[in-house]
Amino acid sequence: RHKLHKLLVKFVKVDEKIMRLGVKLNYRQHFIFTSIAVSIYAAGFFFIFAVTIISNQTILHKPEFQINMDLELLIFGGTLISAFSASTSIGMFCMIVLGVRERCKALNLILSRKNAKILHVARVNLDLNEIVSLINDIFGFMIANFAGTILVSMIFLAFQLFVVVSRGGSDFNSIFISFIWNFLMIAQIFLVVACCTKAENEGKLIREILQDELNRDVSEKNKVKIFILQLKHLNMKFSCGYFDFDWKMI
Repeated sequence: RHKLHKLLVKFVKVDEKIMRLGVKLNYRQHFIFTSIAVSIYAAGFFFIFAVTIISNQTILHKPEFQINMDLELLIFGGTLISAFSASTSIGMFCMIVLGVRERCKALNLILSRKNAKILHVARVNLDLNEIVSLINDIFGFMIANFAGTILVSMIFLAFQLFVVVSRGGSDFNSIFISFIWNFLMIAQIFLVVACCTKAENEGKLIREILQDELNRDVSEKNKVKIFILQLKHLNMKFSCGYFDFDWKMI
């Protein structure tokens, strides 16, 4: 919790520095985008859950299961709570990563202007890298654990499909339910990777802009070189420590 508070404080300080450099972040646009994304995501989540509940009735009410209502509520209640908790954390992570992307975009806008304060931008970039380190520290293990869960779940789905087919393919309801949940989890991990890649690509544009500045006859060439050297020693990667959250992970 204290790390999350530190992260939010860092965001506030970075925003203040960006505003002093002449760029005002559009919080309203980000809020509207977030609200729409959360609404669509929540609607999709509850739709998939409703389909799963309806499909499960054909399985759990078979005589061989002998399952009572209390146990059924426990199973689906636990599944819903765990899935919704994981989805909420994934959504929070993605929104924070997109927030980093917006700040990188603001720095690129500042650098593209004439007479940009190179060293001031370099300091803000250092703050952004500290934010990325904090994000990795807070969310890294959770994302890695989620990715591992997906891998195990997909292996069980493949085994489940083999068992059903080998028995004549009479019961595909359980396969359908497993497929729905796997699809939901895989979609979330794709969302994580897409957001991280977008933020990292926006961060890489800073170096490209500086390289263009270096090729021109600019007065602050030494400051540009120092900033490029700083970027070479920094690695703005979203990671759990063992692997990065990029398309290679997929």
